[in-house]
Amino acid sequence: MPRQAKLAPSAAPRKRERGVLLSPLKFSIAWFGLLALHALCFGYFLSVSRVYRGLSGTYLAVILDFYSLGMPSTHYPQLSKIHLAIACLHAILAGVMIISSIVRRRLAFYPFQRRAAKRQTHDRTLSGALMTQTYGLYAFFYGRHGIFGVESPYFDLVLVARECLDMTMQSYQAYRLSRYVPRLWLNRVYVALLVISCWSMPLIHIVYKRQIMLSRLLLLFGNALLDLFSTIGLAVILLTSYYKDYDSVVGGFPREYWYNDEWVVNFFNEFQFVLVVSWMDLLSRVLFYSGLVVAVENMKELLRQAPTKKKSSVGPSASFVTKTFTKANAVAQPEIAPTVQPSSISQQPSHRRFDRVAHCVFVVWGLVVLGLHLHAKAQLVPQCLMQVRPWTATQPTCVLLAMDCHINDVRGHEDDINPYWELVDPITVTRIVIRHCPELHMPPTIQRFNHLDTLKLYNTTVVDWSDSAALTKQHHPVIGSLFAIRTNFTGGQLPPGLASRYFPQTVYDIEFSVTNLHTLPDDLDTKWPRGATLYIELSEFERFPSVLTRVQPLYLSLAANRLTEFPVETLQTEGLNFLTLAANPLTTLDVKSPSDVKDVGTVSRIMLMETNVSSLPQWLESFTKRGRVNLHNAPLCTYLQELEAGTRTHFPAVETTPPEELASVMLTSDLTAISKAISCKYYTILLYPLMYEDQWSALTPQPVLFPPPT
Repeated sequence: MPRQAKLAPSAAPRKRERGVLLSPLKFSIAWFGLLALHALCFGYFLSVSRVYRGLSGTYLAVILDFYSLGMPSTHYPQLSKIHLAIACLHAILAGVMIISSIVRRRLAFYPFQRRAAKRQTHDRTLSGALMTQTYGLYAFFYGRHGIFGVESPYFDLVLVARECLDMTMQSYQAYRLSRYVPRLWLNRVYVALLVISCWSMPLIHIVYKRQIMLSRLLLLFGNALLDLFSTIGLAVILLTSYYKDYDSVVGGFPREYWYNDEWVVNFFNEFQFVLVVSWMDLLSRVLFYSGLVVAVENMKELLRQAPTKKKSSVGPSASFVTKTFTKANAVAQPEIAPTVQPSSISQQPSHRRFDRVAHCVFVVWGLVVLGLHLHAKAQLVPQCLMQVRPWTATQPTCVLLAMDCHINDVRGHEDDINPYWELVDPITVTRIVIRHCPELHMPPTIQRFNHLDTLKLYNTTVVDWSDSAALTKQHHPVIGSLFAIRTNFTGGQLPPGLASRYFPQTVYDIEFSVTNLHTLPDDLDTKWPRGATLYIELSEFERFPSVLTRVQPLYLSLAANRLTEFPVETLQTEGLNFLTLAANPLTTLDVKSPSDVKDVGTVSRIMLMETNVSSLPQWLESFTKRGRVNLHNAPLCTYLQELEAGTRTHFPAVETTPPEELASVMLTSDLTAISKAISCKYYTILLYPLMYEDQWSALTPQPVLFPPPT
């Protein structure tokens, strides 16, 4: 036996060392600190649960689904319940602390002494036997002396395994931060916590090698701190930066924010750490949450309140009381289940050597993480509007890459652009903005950026965009958005680079505003994806391009073009949900053959603001039964206002048009029925926020077209 005691590892707690004794004041601070931690976690997870529960159906949920950010909104109820369950767990643990303190009439973490459970071992009933076996199994694994208990001889081994898993997940989290989050200070804080956590285990073992319980308490505290920052701190920090931008009236962020290059790139990257993006991501988060709970519960088992000293000089000394308390605890709180005693393996020197090797690995890994972080120091690139610092990058890494011909004093030829684009690592570029180029020759180097998500042109004239520089599904497999603002194309037609037969089918958002486009290729439906959002505003179309009925966009805007006839074929377009022809010189909705008009019933909203339409024809009857036509600032709305004011009794069209050629709402004076078919509320004319884009990108102030009403 003496020989075995000599070989016992230092990690095995001494027999009389039952926990970390704290003075009443320090114990009170620890108790209230842990209670506050549970309250913080409860509040956070309850808030997240409520957010997911209330997010479905909001404008923000629609946008998140549109951009495929996070999990689909159909999973929000499940995510809400999972976070609510975690919140309830913290509420229960906090409640146990409070009830325990009330029952025992002093601050305590648990309500009952374990000797009460011991009496259950003599219960010979079936339920008593089951409870005894269940508790025994629990104690075998999670009791103080159980395999995962704080006084287990395997504690250090279990802790090393937990640390390895935790460090792996935390390191991956730190790498993701370096890859996606451009906030340098946040990367530094996270790496600092990770490195400190790697180094704390061997350091604590060295400094407190004779105070086993205290060393374990400090290790658990470090784990809890890092898990707390990973689960709550990181998300709260990122959310705080977006709080001021949120508009509770619209139920999301204002529409123009989604077109601001820097804001939206930040949002896309950083909200991966706020939103649950996949089931695997949820699993990793639950592991973090579980690690925090386990660490806190282990800390509670270690913390003990030292007995207070008696004021009277009669009686045992304070030192005797402390020793008696320790021994009494050992007697009064026995484990009622089989405890795990130090095995021969744990008592061998090889176990201690394993601990030393593990500690060396943690120290080395901390150095590796620190070295990777320092190595990833960003190299400034003038054309990079937003840089990140991935650990393994060998070139300057840029998320938002710009080519500003005005700043660089170039015209926009290939030789002007290539030197800048070849500087950066193409893998990290997700958004490219080309501005103020009077003679753009799109270089083939654009095909290097296979992680490109968005391409925007502003105040640019495209002279040449050949197939060699085309957007293709092979070179741009994830691109989703294409914007051309204040951009002219040769001949007023799409260049070959935007109409390749290999055009990416992942594109879901194509928007043109202020262009010279006046025609589209007849075979565009064989190249562009179906079901996309398509805006071609402030352009030169005099006739509706019939190919769009075969492209089948989900949302279509031809606002502020030169259309003089309403394209009835749009009502026959499968999948079309939203149509705006606002600010076109439309004077009538009459067609040559009303009987030939076929309404497939998919369009739910038609916007004809700022037109000269004064009546609704009979062929539009089927639409008015399911949706409304917005005619803000059109003559028909002027007549409707006069009807509401009582200065008019009927629409003027009744006097000039046969009744069978008019929609039924034109023949009634029932304002309620009319309001179900006609809307006169203001709605934005241009769906692309041109006014804001000019504020962000223009060299000189631009005139505001179609300003909103004041």
